[in-house]
Amino acid sequence: MTPLSRSATQANRPKPMGDTMTKLKLTVSIAISLVVLLGFWGTGQADGPLSYVTTLPLGAKAHDIALQEDLAYVATDKGLTILDISNPASPTIRSSIANLGSNQGVAVKGQYAYLASRYSGLEVVDVSDPDAPRIVATRKLGGQAWGVAVKDNIAYVVAFTGTLNLFDISDPLAPRKIRTIGLIKWVNPAGDADNLQKLNDLSGGGNALVTGVSVTGNALVTQDWGLGRLYYYDVTDAAHPRFAGTHYAPFLLKAEADPERDVVYMLGAYGGFSGIFSVPISAMSPTHSTRYDQCSSCSFLRFDPITQGGLAVSTGGRYVLSVGGGRAQFNVVDAADTASLKIAASARVGKAQVKSAESMGVANRGNYIYLAVGIFGIQVYLFPGVSD
Repeated sequence: MTPLSRSATQANRPKPMGDTMTKLKLTVSIAISLVVLLGFWGTGQADGPLSYVTTLPLGAKAHDIALQEDLAYVATDKGLTILDISNPASPTIRSSIANLGSNQGVAVKGQYAYLASRYSGLEVVDVSDPDAPRIVATRKLGGQAWGVAVKDNIAYVVAFTGTLNLFDISDPLAPRKIRTIGLIKWVNPAGDADNLQKLNDLSGGGNALVTGVSVTGNALVTQDWGLGRLYYYDVTDAAHPRFAGTHYAPFLLKAEADPERDVVYMLGAYGGFSGIFSVPISAMSPTHSTRYDQCSSCSFLRFDPITQGGLAVSTGGRYVLSVGGGRAQFNVVDAADTASLKIAASARVGKAQVKSAESMGVANRGNYIYLAVGIFGIQVYLFPGVSD
């Protein structure tokens, strides 16, 4: 600092050019270092950004996708397509097999893939040789099959006519139906007592428009798209589901449970009720029905209107991944606070030409997210941190 006693002439004397340049270089050097350090820290602390990677056309509309090791199994309008995803950013087609078509769901266990085919019912595909899959069994339902999930030796197949069907797949070549559970649609709380009794009794008659089923741990969830309702079953004993609760939210197309975080996410798909609902698992009970509009611990994140789509919880549990709508709106939803969801990133996929109530699949492996988006086939996105 210039001493106060210094004369005006001394104080205003120009500094040597060398000193000025040295200080300027030092200032620039410090600024660059700070930018680099802050950028490094920011990358470590924040997930994303979302970036488009690639599209793989399949020659048929893609409706659902299941991942197992380095392979992806895609349910399409024509059958099943198997992809090699050993290079996650560049999937390639290994093989395809055709059936009667309009397959809305797929699940994989070991060397078998299980297809929910609207026209065939449950189809079992031997995929032990991914280059030569073979359909080895078919079982009809009492309605169009719309989703499938597998736990232990049981395949759960839902029908659009309102049933949850259990098949013993101890012998995948000869699936055996062991139970049909009816799923009842209603909105008015006046119907709670009678309908809860029927659900607890696991009665066979149903009337819900059921558009999917999923199992996570010991939690099975399925839903009604017609009026809207979630059905939750405890499948600790896979062959003997126990009704554990129901929650009303409008027009539910898909649902996924995350038991570790005590939450079920539901994809609403109609008009202003399009978006993601959440409800704590612990809030549900087999003795009473909960409702989205009377639940302080529930949430709703509104999307643009959709009538088709898919939903998944990321492998890390922090995010909910959804895709839907005529223009295939893809959202990565931050679920750090399950009662206050928010969009972390989004993208427009394009007009997927998927009809109302039909499925669009989503799954992630590491930081790569795979979408089964109708006419486009499979699209791949990258979102660093999604698997943490």
